[in-house]
Amino acid sequence: MTFREMFSGCQRIKKVSLKDIETELVLETTSMFEGCSSLTGVKFENTGIYNITSTAKMFQKCSSLKAIEIETFSTDKTKDMSKMFDGCSSLENGTFIEGLSTDSAETMDGMFSGCSEIKSLDLTGYNTSNVKDMSGMFKGMTSLEELEISSFHTENVEYMSEMFESCTSILSLDLSNFNTEMVINMDRMFSSCLKLEEVDLTSFKLTNCNSTESMFTNTTRELMLSIEKNEEVMIQAGFSWTEKETDSNDTKIPLDLLFLVDATGSMMGAIEEAKREIVYIAVNLMKKKVWKTMSCH
Repeated sequence: MTFREMFSGCQRIKKVSLKDIETELVLETTSMFEGCSSLTGVKFENTGIYNITSTAKMFQKCSSLKAIEIETFSTDKTKDMSKMFDGCSSLENGTFIEGLSTDSAETMDGMFSGCSEIKSLDLTGYNTSNVKDMSGMFKGMTSLEELEISSFHTENVEYMSEMFESCTSILSLDLSNFNTEMVINMDRMFSSCLKLEEVDLTSFKLTNCNSTESMFTNTTRELMLSIEKNEEVMIQAGFSWTEKETDSNDTKIPLDLLFLVDATGSMMGAIEEAKREIVYIAVNLMKKKVWKTMSCH
């Protein structure tokens, strides 16, 4: 039994209230309200939902949604939560979101993407030990100022691309417990985080990561200085950094700088030391604000 696409595309519905419905056999709510752009409230009364395996796109593009009241809604068995609240641009209260069980979750890509009115989100209760995909998870949460995810287990995550892209109001992130050894893609992970000044990436390992394109594009100088302790990240991803756009009155000192390293056999014993010296020089030049863009080839 399924609630898949039950109200999908019903653009004129403003409120949905379901009461006294037997739902123990329902296995998915995929796209249940997708595209209900006028929907402002959802309420389930005396309706227990316990065996859902997929809530993907459940409220996607519900751009007017402000209230969700589902008394007995268990996601203990839910594996796919991708884009569950994607595009819920009017949702301000994260209480329902914070109370979800994620014990079985494997995919959370785009889960909160575009929830542009939420200012604070505490996800310390989330169990993410089985999650493989977090790409775009918080993308476009432009009002988000506080995000508590320090308890996340990421040892099985393979995708973090665009994870925090365009979180334009957040100042700091504690990712000190993130295990990134399995991650293969971090493209645009922090791109356009215009106010982000501090993020703890000391535990980041790029062992299997083969793509960090524009990971720090359009971010602050302070952010780059905060991650200088992680040489691996600075070497592999830091050189894709471009500083956020600043006021036209700011004075820029033009400087073209190219690092060339001899990579022939005779240099094998000295290449790592050369890389460390390049990072040292680059970071100190950034502190003196003598360049806007870094690149390394």
